[in-house]
Amino acid sequence: MSSALPCGTGAQVPNDDVIEIEASVILYVIANNHSHALEGPNRAICVGLGGPFDATDPYPELMRRFAAIDTLPVLPRSSCAFDEQRQFRGNRRPRLVVQQSGEPAIAVAAYAVEPPTSDSVRVSAGYYEDVLSSATYSCLVERRPSGWEVVGCDLREISQQRVPTPDNA
Repeated sequence: MSSALPCGTGAQVPNDDVIEIEASVILYVIANNHSHALEGPNRAICVGLGGPFDATDPYPELMRRFAAIDTLPVLPRSSCAFDEQRQFRGNRRPRLVVQQSGEPAIAVAAYAVEPPTSDSVRVSAGYYEDVLSSATYSCLVERRPSGWEVVGCDLREISQQRVPTPDNA
């Protein structure tokens, strides 16, 4: 099995296939995450590449893919920060917020893309709102006549708890 490559390092824009794969996965997670992020208290989507805590901003070519989203503003990951002072039932827990306004946000990221050496590839992705609202997925993306398309994502971790699967049981 080939090793995963980091996405979106900012130093070099990947090829069109990688951009399309990353965009497909991020759009899929925005639309299909367990938090129903577009219906809740969030006021923005912060898109990144890498894990939710250390994601980097997407390169402009990838950010342009999210221009059609009109339900919430889509911002680069650096526009959001963790508010350590949010209270929930008397306990502090970090909540992702828009830095400029302090309003709640959701981070959505593609973590790593394996080199697309065939017409299908596995991509890790996830979202984070707060400690009790986060998840990671393993998504299968296939090349179709219309381009790269996510055919499904398996839940791997929710609210920072590993989900038993045949691979990790």
